[in-house]
Amino acid sequence: IDSVMHAMGIILQLDVNNEQLDIILQAMLEKDSPYAIEGLEYILKKYKINLKQRQKIKDKLKVLKEKYPDFKNDIIIKNSKINDSYISFVDGNSNFSLILSRKISDASYDAIFLTLNIELGIVACMGFGNITKTNYVTIVNRLFPDCLPVKIHPIALKAFYDYYIVKNEKSGFDLPYELIVWSKLLADIDSINYNFSDFINSKLDSLNLTEDKVKKFISSKTTESWYFTYNQNKITDDLIDKIENEHIIEYEKIEELTLLYTNKLIKDDEFMKEITQRLRIQAYISKLANHKMSSRICYSLCFENEYFKMFLKALIDKSIYQYLLDKRNDLSLQDNVFKKTKKSSFSK
Repeated sequence: IDSVMHAMGIILQLDVNNEQLDIILQAMLEKDSPYAIEGLEYILKKYKINLKQRQKIKDKLKVLKEKYPDFKNDIIIKNSKINDSYISFVDGNSNFSLILSRKISDASYDAIFLTLNIELGIVACMGFGNITKTNYVTIVNRLFPDCLPVKIHPIALKAFYDYYIVKNEKSGFDLPYELIVWSKLLADIDSINYNFSDFINSKLDSLNLTEDKVKKFISSKTTESWYFTYNQNKITDDLIDKIENEHIIEYEKIEELTLLYTNKLIKDDEFMKEITQRLRIQAYISKLANHKMSSRICYSLCFENEYFKMFLKALIDKSIYQYLLDKRNDLSLQDNVFKKTKKSSFSK
């Protein structure tokens, strides 16, 4: 019965129709299982039901919680312990990843892999059950071919998870359905009891920026993939279109335009909110990786100063260069009839 109640709780999160909801609700009200608690609470929160049904659910929840006061839904994490947890650096699209694995008593592993977007929330989820240690290590290495993920404390990882799952509600981006099952791997990790931004800021330090420090940071691995792909930002798109449509090739003219459009971006409140949050998160991850100087520069750029403008202009310069480079590569492939045409990452 417990396994059936647990499965029904998962099914509820897939937005069932009214007939299916009635069947599941009737079963949960009739059976005496603590695994019905989560499902009944989810129905109250997410489904439109009449007052009579709502009262029945509340009465049933009261009985179950009195009978099982210390119950935790540990059907997935039972007989396992946390093995390790990681976070990746933020990329140019404001995406980064979280990994958590658990070692099961039979020496196999369960693992959850999440992709988070600073503006949208949790955008992707994969889970692996009962895999060997060798397979787990292989999967991690394949998902992070260019760099090693950074170790993060499970409570800090849970703080990221809790904060960004709320982002989905605000952005309207649908949560990955795989999350329904695999998020249970985080069930026994405590949540922080204070503001997420305060949590991040409390771990960071700033410094007095110099031109030399910012130049080194711009050319570092930390911001290697930080540029705006075409269709990612309207202001940079407009700049690229202007350069391309008007066939502008003079360095001085391009410099002038780049400065003009840098100032436009700085006046864009939504953009500034995203880029500042990206810098803040990257600063936190850099500190975890023991990249202390990069962390302090990242955090210092979050505050309005002349060096932020210098940093932002460098990202726009890189965006123009990358767009032209990709376009040249596309044209080169199109000229060779023996090669398969590759669609540019700037075309969406």
